[in-house]
Amino acid sequence: MNRALDAMTWPEAEIALTATRPVILPLGSTEQHGPHMSMGTDNVMASFWARRLAESCDGLFLPTLNYGQVWSAREFPGTISLSPAALEAVLVDVADSLHRHGVRRLVLLSGHMGNAQVMVSAARKLLELFPDMATVRICYPATKRVMDGIAETPLWDGNNFHAAEIETSLMLAVAPDACRMELAPSEYPQVPPGYAGRVVPWREFSRTGVFGDASAATAEKGERLIARWLEVMTELVKEAFEAT
Repeated sequence: MNRALDAMTWPEAEIALTATRPVILPLGSTEQHGPHMSMGTDNVMASFWARRLAESCDGLFLPTLNYGQVWSAREFPGTISLSPAALEAVLVDVADSLHRHGVRRLVLLSGHMGNAQVMVSAARKLLELFPDMATVRICYPATKRVMDGIAETPLWDGNNFHAAEIETSLMLAVAPDACRMELAPSEYPQVPPGYAGRVVPWREFSRTGVFGDASAATAEKGERLIARWLEVMTELVKEAFEAT
């Protein structure tokens, strides 16, 4: 079955879009990922997750949004950032179109952590606008449980894995040609004072834009992470929609 909505004709879409079939909207970003990975990393992963999740949940997937909220990294050359309001407006407009075509199950799936809070606000607005449409948000859920026994290096500041071992391993498994492992650094920037309670642009304290040890990444680790994350995401979607 073809699950990519943009590859369908409209008569095919009319048949495929149903109230019970989930439709997945992948969210990415154009953002720095250190000196060793492309700025399209989040788009590659968002597209990959959307396709695999659609297969496991009998869903459809939309084209990936290639821009996201990237305030923290916007000073790195090439990074493009949308305001939270602009991104939320796009999500709401896409959902409005889907709703008028009969969709009642929407999955917002982000390959970029910076989109997570915008997805929350968008989901709240969608609940007000379309109370008969359930919206599920996914952005690397249960990270510490998924990485346990696979990752060999710690997360930066206890929770950040940007462009480090985990994310680089995923890309080595999905798009190895987009990785330059000979340039992969290990950097654990010093946590700025009061960082937990204030916002600080990354370039003020990070030399490479990497938060952890990217050199420890392998494709084998990436495959194992993918298997675990896909299981977690699939269960999350099924439980959420069964509850509505």
